[in-house]
Amino acid sequence: MVTGGNSGIGKATAFEIAKRGGTVHLVCRDQNRAEGARGEIIRESGNQNIFLHIVDLSDPKTVWKFVENFKQEHTLNVLINNAGCMVNKRELTEDGLEKNFATNT
Repeated sequence: MVTGGNSGIGKATAFEIAKRGGTVHLVCRDQNRAEGARGEIIRESGNQNIFLHIVDLSDPKTVWKFVENFKQEHTLNVLINNAGCMVNKRELTEDGLEKNFATNT
C-alpha cells in the first residue's frame, strides 16, 4: 500500500513495486489523478494488480472506515506512508484538526 501514490515519490515507488510484480494499493485523495497514475503504472509496468482507494487521510473517521473495509478483503504486507500536503493557510478538518497536521502525522 502506497499513500499519496498518484504523484512524485509515491508514484515512483508504486511503479517500482509494480515493475517487480507486486500488488499495489494506491491510496489517494483525488480520483482523476489517481486513475491517471494507475493507468500509467499499468501501461509502463505491465502489471494489472494496481488497485485504487480514494481516501481523505486528513479525516480520521474516513481513514478508520477505509481500514476496516480493507481488512475484510485484503492483507496488508507493507505500508509506505508517503502522503502529505502543504496547506499555506490555516485550514481545519471537520474534527477541528489543523489540516497539515492531520494529513502529515
